[in-house]
Amino acid sequence: MFYKDDAGNWGRLATTSIGYARPLAASPISTSLVLAYDQCTAPNRTHGPPIQEPSCNPPVRSSPMLTAGTFDANGADPQLVAQLHLGVVVGDPSTPGDQSDVGVAFDATDVRCAVTNTACPSGQGSDYTGKLLARASLRMTDKLNGPDQDEPGTVKDTLIELPASCVTTAASTIGAHCALNTTMDALIPGVVREGKRAVWQLGQVTVRDAGPNGTGYGAGCPTACGDGDERTFLRQGIFVP
Repeated sequence: MFYKDDAGNWGRLATTSIGYARPLAASPISTSLVLAYDQCTAPNRTHGPPIQEPSCNPPVRSSPMLTAGTFDANGADPQLVAQLHLGVVVGDPSTPGDQSDVGVAFDATDVRCAVTNTACPSGQGSDYTGKLLARASLRMTDKLNGPDQDEPGTVKDTLIELPASCVTTAASTIGAHCALNTTMDALIPGVVREGKRAVWQLGQVTVRDAGPNGTGYGAGCPTACGDGDERTFLRQGIFVP
């Protein structure tokens, strides 16, 4: 980009002073989640038309530890509904302080154990009372870069990780209820800055179990989450009845 000074001389603006294109608005976002299944790598069937691709029978859940009620799979009522909701909290530049934030709400019903282990001591079909971890890749473009933190830039892809707790439900016909209701600034202080407009590009949302040992999502999470045995329980998607 070029400019002309008062003497009529042309010059080039420094790249760091140029802004970046952004939308008028892009909030909120609600992501539905479905049970995660492994990719088919050793086909033994063929899918019917029009998608006549190789397929695998039987389907294999990505998390061997957790499941949800389904009549023909385990005899329980189908009750799983899971969503992750993110919504911008707009700051007020006329007041002191930084009110800008991003609200976070995760909710999943009917989370059940599929096995017996340390994380699921009550065995198959019982309410899971451990933790889940919702996560998505984040590509952030904002005006918080450079030595003075006033330059536009796109940050190297990172992960946002959101730990949710699960509690048993009173009804025997439905599994555990897992939830998280907080803000991004509460989880990662200072991640949302008022006046530093930001575009957040999100990758696919997944939700991981806590692994057979049930640990990994303790006090250090969301800064450091997991100890290696966790598996994907839910994945972004839709259910077609």
